[in-house]
Amino acid sequence: MGQGEYVNSEEQPRSSRQAASLPELDFKPCYGDFQCSRLQVPLDYWNGSTNATLNLAIIKYPAAVPVTDPRYAGPVLVNPGGPGGSGVGFVLGAGRALQIILGEAKFHDILSFDPRGVGFTDPAVSCSGGIAASTSWRIRAMEEGTLNSSNAALGRLWSMSHALGSTCADVGDESIQRYLTTASVARDMLEIVEAHGRWREREAQSLLTTADLDSRQYQHLRHTPDTEKIQYWGFSYGSYLGTTFASMFPDRIHRFMLDGVVDAEDYTAGLWYNNLVDTEKTVEAFYTHCARVGHPKCPLAGPKATASDVKKRVQDLVLHRHFNPLAVSTLTSAQIISYSDIRSLIFTSLYSPMGTYPYLAKLLSGVERGDGSLFVGLLRMYYSFSCSNKENRMLPLSVPSLTNTDFIVH
Repeated sequence: MGQGEYVNSEEQPRSSRQAASLPELDFKPCYGDFQCSRLQVPLDYWNGSTNATLNLAIIKYPAAVPVTDPRYAGPVLVNPGGPGGSGVGFVLGAGRALQIILGEAKFHDILSFDPRGVGFTDPAVSCSGGIAASTSWRIRAMEEGTLNSSNAALGRLWSMSHALGSTCADVGDESIQRYLTTASVARDMLEIVEAHGRWREREAQSLLTTADLDSRQYQHLRHTPDTEKIQYWGFSYGSYLGTTFASMFPDRIHRFMLDGVVDAEDYTAGLWYNNLVDTEKTVEAFYTHCARVGHPKCPLAGPKATASDVKKRVQDLVLHRHFNPLAVSTLTSAQIISYSDIRSLIFTSLYSPMGTYPYLAKLLSGVERGDGSLFVGLLRMYYSFSCSNKENRMLPLSVPSLTNTDFIVH
């Protein structure tokens, strides 16, 4: 089934790509417990340069109660950051957790979308040559390693970035790249909020009589055009997207949560000077708390180990793999674990240290012993891909669950 071909309202779309593209939200079950829709919005909201439209891929992890329940608290629109993060993939991976964090006294829908040019939203950006070419390019960049992995890595990665950036910047007058601004995405968010308000009223009408809906008890379920207010939770770049929305539509905000806030001026200037100010402090916390809980809760902590002992142990194993990558063979594949792989793992864990540090300790301990089986299972998700199944191309990577939850930073 091609994109936009899902039109039978009696069917259930297997994914967000198969939902019908309409000027209204029409949620259908997808991915098990989730709901998908596609919302048709203008490509150009302001200048009238084109009458073309695009189709936003929308996903919702629905509240446990219907919209008519007094405990229903409406949707919280979330953005995972990036820029370019898939909201569909994010909600599939984290929707349940986000709903739990918001609490059980009130029940929220967790709502998100693939922004313009991302994931299942159409039309797609094609400057990278398609899925196979872009994935091949990403793997090639990973093989170059981190910036200090060799005396040539920085120059090679710089050249690759320039080549890709120049290709994507060379666009025609009708290219979607001309309409991918943060302001346009913020305007899409307003359209989603308005469309969800219209959907809420239709849903209430299907559950109530007209008299009930007109009563004071349910009057709040009515949609009044141009008055719907957003509840939003944005992470990283999503905080910049949120501040953009707030500056454009300050009267349309109900509740706003900006998580992992970026410095807007620094970000806009393309400098990113402030991103890593406290990175080393977060790394030091790994050494400190590993030593605090000791062995066996943290397998990198020896008897009476100090934070300095753990730090030296980690740095020694990382340096050893700079020149001696760990060879790992399984029944189905061969792989190596490099210096850059280990450094990238450590850096990635800093995004959520309380949850990932136990897993990080297990992985590093395995590499130290020459056992890379657990680490290879993680790498396989980044190096393996298939071009034959378009439905799964944007599904989130499933990170193996933590098994040592005693090693927690307090």
